[in-house]
Amino acid sequence: RRCAHQPPARLSVTSHNLTLLDPGKACAVRPSRERESPRATSGVRLMANLKSVYLIGGGSRGDVQPLISLGQRLKKEYGYRIVLFAGIENERFCEVHGFELVPLFSVRELIKQPKIKKALEEASDDSLQVWEVLGQQLSEHAVDDAMIVYNALKDDGSAVAVVASSTHLQLAYALRRKLPHLAYIALLLQPLCPSKYYPPCFVDVKALPPPASFKDSPALVRLSMQALQQAMLNLLLALMPESTNLKLHNDVWLAVTAQLGDQNRKVCAAFGLEQEAKSVEDRAKLAVKRFRNEEEGYRTLYAISKHFFKRPPTDLPSSVTDAVTGSLFLKQVEDHLEVDERSDKLKEFLSNAEEPPIYIGFGSMSISKPAQVVRTLLGALQLARKRAVILRGWAELSTECIDAQQDMALLEYAAKHVLFADSVPHDWIMPRCSINVIHGGVGTTSAAVRAGKPLIVMPFAFDQAFMADRVVEHGIAYRAPSVAKCSAKKLASLIKKVSGNKKMYERAAKLAELVRQEDGPGKAVEMVQIEIEKTQRAAAVSGEAEAEP
Repeated sequence: RRCAHQPPARLSVTSHNLTLLDPGKACAVRPSRERESPRATSGVRLMANLKSVYLIGGGSRGDVQPLISLGQRLKKEYGYRIVLFAGIENERFCEVHGFELVPLFSVRELIKQPKIKKALEEASDDSLQVWEVLGQQLSEHAVDDAMIVYNALKDDGSAVAVVASSTHLQLAYALRRKLPHLAYIALLLQPLCPSKYYPPCFVDVKALPPPASFKDSPALVRLSMQALQQAMLNLLLALMPESTNLKLHNDVWLAVTAQLGDQNRKVCAAFGLEQEAKSVEDRAKLAVKRFRNEEEGYRTLYAISKHFFKRPPTDLPSSVTDAVTGSLFLKQVEDHLEVDERSDKLKEFLSNAEEPPIYIGFGSMSISKPAQVVRTLLGALQLARKRAVILRGWAELSTECIDAQQDMALLEYAAKHVLFADSVPHDWIMPRCSINVIHGGVGTTSAAVRAGKPLIVMPFAFDQAFMADRVVEHGIAYRAPSVAKCSAKKLASLIKKVSGNKKMYERAAKLAELVRQEDGPGKAVEMVQIEIEKTQRAAAVSGEAEAEP
């Protein structure tokens, strides 16, 4: 599987001396190489005999790691130079794998904003509200990010492909119109293509907003109508699940497309382009068409396991099912295992009892009242008499959040039975724990399924409720309220239910075995390479036609 443009093995990368340059000039974190072109434009040094693949992503570690996995294999199997556009928090990832990093707006900083924290915690009451708030915030940075990416790409003659995650699809679609000689691949971690066999993945169908006509009504009226609407929806899902799912897909895509409309308009305007579709309805239809791989010039891949659905979506066309690669994980955990002062302490804690501890982590979720959450978690562990490793996460959870006098009993229990970890890879820690308590992010859930242990999922927003419901369907998880709204007693009861359920452990191990047999990165790399070669052939034919008299 070697391309004509791949350099000989002796011209491989030799070292990774990293220097962070100015992102405003579309510069990169640049590894040194044996042979470099004397030409450098837009601050990105172009490497002789190397072709470049640009990866664009955002969000948490679980969102970016699949891109890292893909880049790792593209570099190893085809010799590509890999450039990642993402938040500065991914610098360590790029250093380990010899990628170049062009920093974009940091989603980690976005999540810390009070508006976002509030929307995340209220998402269990209105799962569309967070999209409205997030869309407004992302729109403010869309043009800056778009110009950083465009300025790097337009001057790089070595570029052959752009791979974008779901956070930057609007940018990738606009770039395709501006720089059509490149291959464009969307790498999606969620099943965005509508199907009658599952509800839309970006909202919680158990927490839809009240009818628009009652939005400004008194609270009692609004909540009553919301409850009535939810009861009717639950009845329809029970009686007519397939037609109800399709209706939900249509309504939700219209709502999300409307909330992303300003971002789409700004990016197109920055590139001197008209919007491809003026109306919300037409833009929603265009997005679905691309998700179904029904438009030339774009290729959508689904980096999810085919075993993820208890009931396979057989109504999807082969253009979608053939594009399901399997989850993308790093080949070796050691490649990305951070070594810090806590490593020895963590290893000792894991081996210091007969029963493995519970893992608790909420990844990139931000929490406005961390003290309340820490009390809930420690209280549940104390009631269930369990040990745990708790990931601090972006919410920065720790015993420092609670009061030394008021919470003395909890602190004493935590000192003996709980370890707070700064950073630890999920695919290293989760198999070593007995239960994984998570928020349900797609990357975290995929890692938990792969670990082969039962789950307790406490979704906040986005795709998390959807992911929770899918693992519940497999009989390997319980869904709990969001950690901001769950009581210690409720969480403790779920921990006890999982601990005594041997069948749940057996089902989790069986599903993990199936998922681990997939080679997601291998299939994804193969499909990206096919798209690159197809685009290059088309460009060559176009060039020959233009050269004819």
